[in-house]
Amino acid sequence: MHEEIIRYFNITVNEPHTTNAYSSSAFQAAVREAYNNECVVTGFSIMFDGKCIGVEASHIFWLQSGGNNEISNAIALNTTYRKLFHLGIFTIDKHYRVRLSSSETKKCQGKNTLLQYDGQVINLPKDEQNWPSQKTLEWHSRWVFRG
Repeated sequence: MHEEIIRYFNITVNEPHTTNAYSSSAFQAAVREAYNNECVVTGFSIMFDGKCIGVEASHIFWLQSGGNNEISNAIALNTTYRKLFHLGIFTIDKHYRVRLSSSETKKCQGKNTLLQYDGQVINLPKDEQNWPSQKTLEWHSRWVFRG
């Protein structure tokens, strides 16, 4: 977990994080593949030497809070948007639309801001089984989103 997120939410981490179902790299690869190596919000995608750069798997329902390593508990986001998602600046609603925190919309300035994606449906995997589960989306909206 990113140090900024740990500090921001005042999270106490007692043990090093480990995963059982997947190694971290296998999980990242599986999620990126499900989302065609593209950010679900912006469509950002860069392949370099056959590797996806700047797009990361992001857990919706955090492992530390009882989430799992299922693809339906993750979305692919560009590196910046992953951080914003984990800070609760935006969420994905039950209709798979981007919802931006009302306190943050006034602060968005410049070109290509998150504000332009507010209300937009995210890009979903072809396989519906890999779509974000309603349970995980509800958890993120309730516990992380700063609506």
